[in-house]
Amino acid sequence: MKEFFADGKPKTSGTMKDNEYIGELIVFFPNGKVWQRGSYKNGLKEGVWMIFKESGEKDREDKYHAGVWLNPIKLDGDEVPIKEEGK
Repeated sequence: MKEFFADGKPKTSGTMKDNEYIGELIVFFPNGKVWQRGSYKNGLKEGVWMIFKESGEKDREDKYHAGVWLNPIKLDGDEVPIKEEGK
């Protein structure tokens, strides 16, 4: 499945099944550079998602499990404490 901005540049690129994303999804800025890249499992974000700045520079990595945002991993090495599941 691909979505496009009005000017024809890609907005998203990924696979959908039964109206849910599955596998890798890439989301783009209007300038054509990647904004987010990560994976879906059972229609929910799963694993490490890479987040980029509009310049194309990597901003951070976020961790997800079953769609729950666990923590951002900052490029300077500092981490925000991980949320405990079920809390």
